[in-house]
Amino acid sequence: LTPRWWVERMCDVLRDDDSGICFRDVLGGFCSTGSQISWLPSIAMGSVPVSESNVNFPVHFFTGAPDPLCGTPYKPFTFSDILQTASDEENDVEYDHNTQFLWDIWRERALDEAKKRRDLVSNQEKRALKEMEIAAMSILEPCEENFSPTSSSTFAAFVQEEIDLIQE
Repeated sequence: LTPRWWVERMCDVLRDDDSGICFRDVLGGFCSTGSQISWLPSIAMGSVPVSESNVNFPVHFFTGAPDPLCGTPYKPFTFSDILQTASDEENDVEYDHNTQFLWDIWRERALDEAKKRRDLVSNQEKRALKEMEIAAMSILEPCEENFSPTSSSTFAAFVQEEIDLIQE
């Protein structure tokens, strides 16, 4: 079993509306506001049989959307992402990786869907979002020993790609 397998199972669990872990009362009560999964290799590798894995750095995945069932992909996040932009706090959009804007887009879509104004995502968007998540999970594939996430695999890059896809 690989780290990717474990993280993908957690994606399924956290999107399970029937179990009660994912709340979706968009117009009324409580609605989940995002979702996170963390791969912590020093812990996981000690207690879970992980075959042929050399993913030896922690990786966190966040949805960045108010509705975990909307199709938003889990995007890889490393805390070094914060360090790269923390010195530029004047530019809030860059500092928060544009997550507030992404959250607002998804929230508006969820409200529109709840009020029967539109579908939350089109079939084409669903496919593209799923492909984004597959690409994001590739960070957990066995790879060279000295691998580190590249700029194209950063949280900010995935957030911007998602915004470009779903923004009207």
